[in-house]
Amino acid sequence: MNYRRQPSFIPAYQQRGALMIMAAGFMLLGVLCLALVVDTGRLYLNKRNLQRVIDVAALEVASRGGQCDDGSALAIAQESLARNGFVLGSTQRLISPVCGEVVVASGVRTLAVGDGLPQGVGLRVEQDTPASLVAGGIMGNTITLAASAVASAKGGPLAMLTLRSSLLNVNITKNSKAQLLSSVFGGLLGGNLNISVGAWNGLIHSDIDIFEYMDQLAINLALTAGDYDSLLSASVTTGELIEAAINVMENQTGTPQVTLNALESIVALDEILQLSAGSSTEFSLGELVSLGPDVDYDGVKARVQLFQMVQAIILLANRHNAINAVIPINVAGTNIDVAIKVIEPPQFAAIGNPMLAASEAYLPVNSSPNRIYVRSAQLRLLLSVSLSSSLSSLVSGLTTAVSNLLSPLLSVVNSLLSLNLKSLLGAILGTHDYLDIQIVPAPFRFDVNLDLASGNARVTDYRCVDNTKSLTVPTNTAAATLRVGKMGSSAADARTQVMSTSSEPVVNPIALVDFGKKSCTSVLFLPISCGSRVPFAAGGLGLKADVPVLPSSTTFIFESPDEADLPEIGTQGNFKSLSSQGVINSLSATLAGLDIEAYEPNGSALGTVVMAVGTVIDAVVALLKTAISAVLSPILDPLVTLLVENLGLDLAKTEVSANLSCNPKQGVNLM
Repeated sequence: MNYRRQPSFIPAYQQRGALMIMAAGFMLLGVLCLALVVDTGRLYLNKRNLQRVIDVAALEVASRGGQCDDGSALAIAQESLARNGFVLGSTQRLISPVCGEVVVASGVRTLAVGDGLPQGVGLRVEQDTPASLVAGGIMGNTITLAASAVASAKGGPLAMLTLRSSLLNVNITKNSKAQLLSSVFGGLLGGNLNISVGAWNGLIHSDIDIFEYMDQLAINLALTAGDYDSLLSASVTTGELIEAAINVMENQTGTPQVTLNALESIVALDEILQLSAGSSTEFSLGELVSLGPDVDYDGVKARVQLFQMVQAIILLANRHNAINAVIPINVAGTNIDVAIKVIEPPQFAAIGNPMLAASEAYLPVNSSPNRIYVRSAQLRLLLSVSLSSSLSSLVSGLTTAVSNLLSPLLSVVNSLLSLNLKSLLGAILGTHDYLDIQIVPAPFRFDVNLDLASGNARVTDYRCVDNTKSLTVPTNTAAATLRVGKMGSSAADARTQVMSTSSEPVVNPIALVDFGKKSCTSVLFLPISCGSRVPFAAGGLGLKADVPVLPSSTTFIFESPDEADLPEIGTQGNFKSLSSQGVINSLSATLAGLDIEAYEPNGSALGTVVMAVGTVIDAVVALLKTAISAVLSPILDPLVTLLVENLGLDLAKTEVSANLSCNPKQGVNLM
C-alpha cells in the first residue's frame, strides 16, 4: 500500500512577526556599529588635532631657536599651544621638552637625548578624554590620548664676524697716497701698479657678497656652485680670485653712485689682474674666509668691503710667492727703502653656527673645527733710512755739548786705562796720541724693524631668545715689537738679515759719537801733522731701541634690540674698536725713550768708563735723545703711519663687527 507524503506547509498567519525580530537584531547591530564609528572617529579626530598642535609647536620652537637648558623651548611651546586652542590644565598636559642631537641610523633620523649639541627638540602632549560617548563607563571613564613631534632647524643660527682696517672708511683724496698704495700693493705682487685715486676709492666704497663671489668663482673653476667646502679647499691663483671679483662687480646694480663705484673698482681690479696674470702660485680661498662645516648656507647673504677682500688676496699671494716687497720712497729728501714680508695673511671674515662655536670655546683656536674666528695679518716691516740733509741740524746741536766731555773724559780715560791721550785744543810739542771726537760719523744709515702679530676676535657665546639676541666676542689688539738700530752693513744686507728668518733680528747700535784717536806731531812754528785716525779707539756712544707693544684685550658684547649693533647676516652693522698703546701714532715718544749705549774701545772696558763720567755724560745723553727724536720723528711718523694704515695694520686698534641671524630663512624639518 503506497502512502504519499504531504508537503509541509506553515500557514501565513503562523509566520507573522519573524521579520520584526530580524529587523530588531540588525538595527541593534547598526546602532552598535554607529556607536563604534562615532567613538573611534571622535578619538581619531582628537588624536589628529593633538598631532596638529604639537607639530606646529615643535616647528615654532625649532624655528625660534628654543633651548631646553634655559627654558625657552618650554615657553615657546606653551605659547604656541595656547594660540592653537590647546589650553593646559589637569586634563591637557605638556610634557617637558627634550633637546638632543639629530642622528641618522639605518636611514632613519632620531633624536639622541644626551650630552650632544641640541640640534633638535622633542615635544609631547597628553589629553584625557571620555572613553566612549555611548557605552558610558562600560569601557572605562576616560582614555589618555598622546601625540609627540620632533623638529630641527635646518642649519641652525648663523653668526658672522668681520675684521677691518682703518683705511676702509677713508677717502683717498691725494694722488701721492694713491701712488703709495700702488707701490705697496704692486711690490707685494712683485711688480708695479698704477691705480688712480678714483679707482682706489671705487674699491673702498664698493661691497661684495661673499657667497655670490664664491658661486661665481666655482663657475669659473668648473666646480659645483654651492659646494663651499670643496671650493674653499680648491687650489686657485691670484688672477682667478681677482677675475671672479670682476665678474661679480660687472653685474652690480643699485643707485647711480653704487654703479659708479663698481665701475671704478673694475678699473682697479683689471690693473691688479694684469699684474698677477703671470703668477702660477696657488693657494686656497679658505685661508681668507672661514665657513663653519656642516652648515646649510642656502640663501644666505654676507657682504664685505671689496677693498678688504682685495687687500687680503694680495697679502695672501705675497705669503705664498715668497716675494719681499721692496719699495724705495723719498720723504723730505730722505731716501727710505721699505721692505715688507707677509708671515701670515689675514682672515677677515668668518661665518658659522654660533651654537657649535660656543660649545668649542674652551678649545684652542686651531683645534676648534666650528670656530668663528677672524685675525689681522702678521707682518714684518723693515725701513732702511739714509739721512743726508737732516744731519747738519743734528750735528750742530750736539757739537757744543759733546765738546764739554773732552776734559773730564780725558782725565778718567787716562787714569783708568793707563793711556796718555791729549787734546788737540792744547797740543804740545812732540808726538802724542790725541782724542778726536766725531759727531754722527758718516754714513748715517739706520734700520727700523716692526714685527706685528695678529689682532683677533672669536665668538665664544651667543643667545637667541624671542626678540633678544647677543654675541660674546673676546677681542685682542695686535702685539708688536719696534726696533731701531743697525741690522746690516747696507739696506740690502739688512733685508737679508731681517727677512730671511722668523727669529728676532740682531740689532746693533747706531753710532752717534765716535771717540777716535790720532797720533799727531807738533813742531815749533809748523802745522800739526797727524797720522790716520783710529775710529772708536776710545769708544763712543750709539743708540738703539727695542720697544715691545703689549696687546690689549676686552670682551665685546654685540646685542639687540639695537639693530645696528647686531643686525641680520647680509646687513652691515657698526664696528666696535679696541684701542691699545700706540707706537706708530706716537713714534716721537718712542724715539725719546731710545737707549743710548756706550761703545767699547778695541776690546777694553771703556763703555763702562764713559757712562761713569757722571752728570756731563748724562746731559749729552739727554741732548742726544732730544735731537734724534726731533730729526727722526718728522720723517718716520707720517711714513710708517701711512704704511700701517694702507696695509690695515693699525697697531692701536682692532675693529670688529658682528652679525647674527637666529632664524635664518633656511626652513625647519619635522622628523
